[in-house]
Amino acid sequence: MARPDLRRGVSLRVRLLAGLVVLTTVGIGGTALVSVLVLRAYLLGRPGADRASVATTVHRLMAVEAIAGVVILAVIASSAWLMLGRGLRPLRDVAETASAIAEGDLSRRVPPSPVRAETGRLAAALNVMLGQIQAAFDERGRSQERLRRFVADASHELRTPLTSVRGYVDLLRQGAVPPGETDDALRRVQAETRRMGALVDDLLYLAHLDEAHLDPAHLDERPLLDRTEVDLSLVVREAVADAAVVEPDRAITAVVPTGCVIVGDADALRQIVGNLLANVRVHTPTTASVTVAVTRTGSTASEVHLEVRDRGPGMPPEAVERIFDRFYRVSGSRDRTRGGSGLGMSIVAAAAAAHGGRAEVHSTVGVGTAVTVTLPVGRTLPVGRTLPVSPARPDDDSER
Repeated sequence: MARPDLRRGVSLRVRLLAGLVVLTTVGIGGTALVSVLVLRAYLLGRPGADRASVATTVHRLMAVEAIAGVVILAVIASSAWLMLGRGLRPLRDVAETASAIAEGDLSRRVPPSPVRAETGRLAAALNVMLGQIQAAFDERGRSQERLRRFVADASHELRTPLTSVRGYVDLLRQGAVPPGETDDALRRVQAETRRMGALVDDLLYLAHLDEAHLDPAHLDERPLLDRTEVDLSLVVREAVADAAVVEPDRAITAVVPTGCVIVGDADALRQIVGNLLANVRVHTPTTASVTVAVTRTGSTASEVHLEVRDRGPGMPPEAVERIFDRFYRVSGSRDRTRGGSGLGMSIVAAAAAAHGGRAEVHSTVGVGTAVTVTLPVGRTLPVGRTLPVSPARPDDDSER
């Protein structure tokens, strides 16, 4: 894009100066003319006045006034030129900054000016606006990068089981599988299709949760589910009991009040707790103890904290920053022998956000990991609008 011609600022300066010079010239000339006429009338009105002498005096006065007028006009013009240049400089800075931003330099800002002047307030307002624009562009770039990574990861996750299914089907169709191994081949095909179905269910559930968080008004377009008062303490106790059955050798402790009622989607809340416990089960040894706690916070107990803390190996800081990214795994490998779809923690964060809450992770290598989900107690949706539900699966783990 061509850089605009900034000489228009100089033209404005010249036009303003020309107008001032014209007004000053008219004023000085008019004052001089009046003074000459008054003096001439006074001298001619005196008794015995000599017209030649009066004319000489008037001519001298006119010459003096002309020279003085030129000097005064020059001083005024010089001062006005400097003052106009100083006054219009912020506008030139705005034009230069806008031109640089148009060329792609979003980090440029208008130089600060005294806020007492209109140009200073204009520069401050423009800098705030430019900061917001840059933040929006940066977020857009990060969103596009996350989208590209998400599409690549989702394609990889789906391509692997599809390749396995295609291979087994081709072998069965060609008769290359021995009769005694046919059942095993069909079992592998069923397992891969079940995994693909689970992945698609998770992706659809995340899409629904994202829409619920961004635009709750469209939730009534889907099958309705009950969204009522839910005893979170009961949900946690049931989830802990289920986890104890799956891993009887692991020490799991539930620290919950007698009752902790919040307004939310019961199935989504169960999935939050279930995913967090499944995450611990898959990525920590059975010797690592787990504590699940529910507490009310805030001066009016308007929020509830659900914390799942384990004494496992923990995670490095760079993994903590990306733990809620979809398909992210700390090891960076594609091995699924110890994991599921890699969407468990993403579902936890999305479900918390859809309830108007948030999910946070604190982890120390060699000490353990604590995941805290903060939920509002009484945030409700209009009657008949609820969150979508994804079928709970005991092996639905997260990204660790």
